[in-house]
Amino acid sequence: MDWRDLLFMRRERVGPVEPLAYAVRDALETGRATACRTRFSDGTRTLQTSEMMLDLSQHGSRLDAIALLAARGRVLDLGAAAGRHSLVLQGRGLDVTAVDMSSTFCELMRSRGVQQILNLPISELKAGSWDTVLLLFNGVGIAGTMAKLPAFLAHCADRLAEGGQILAECSRGIRFYRGAPISKVLDETGESHATETLVQLEYKQWIGSPFEWFWPDQASLRQCAAKAGLRCEIMATEPSGYYLARLMKQ
Repeated sequence: MDWRDLLFMRRERVGPVEPLAYAVRDALETGRATACRTRFSDGTRTLQTSEMMLDLSQHGSRLDAIALLAARGRVLDLGAAAGRHSLVLQGRGLDVTAVDMSSTFCELMRSRGVQQILNLPISELKAGSWDTVLLLFNGVGIAGTMAKLPAFLAHCADRLAEGGQILAECSRGIRFYRGAPISKVLDETGESHATETLVQLEYKQWIGSPFEWFWPDQASLRQCAAKAGLRCEIMATEPSGYYLARLMKQ
């Protein structure tokens, strides 16, 4: 396909994360790396590569490793995408259920060997009894905004067994994205506690529906966790602003 094909290619609207799923599918089918464009609400753009979604050995972080070692019992992997975390835990013999709203990602997980998959939005997930709920790759961002985070965390907590844990990888988006999107949420002291934006994904002719995304700093996560009846322990941090938190019922 050359530039003339791209010029006349018809743009197609798809679900929010389908462009990224299509990029990963192409990478698996061709054996060549692909990249999905990510556009933020201020016009800033970045790229998400297929390698980031597939290869923990090369693109996983220290926080990924800590979270996977801490996972135990029955595991619920929320926003599992192509299943990179689920596959590692499944390989260790854990009982893992992967959840994603993208039918394409669910098909890819199935083809890669993930055994238990639920293709539905997290909001439709029925109450269960999991020992570990994973919200990795800034999974708490699924909540969309700080105002929605307490209810989202409470919804996740309702899926926990007695003594269960939520492992959440987060980022202080203001520093990490260096001003890229961004609406700053202020507390009563006027200090910034979170970063919010609208995100739209693009790949080839496909344009995803815009969706809200959210980067909570440690203070805002603790505050929202307390409102959801959870205590928050910061397990590890990185200079980039990423951190790993464990949430458990009080």
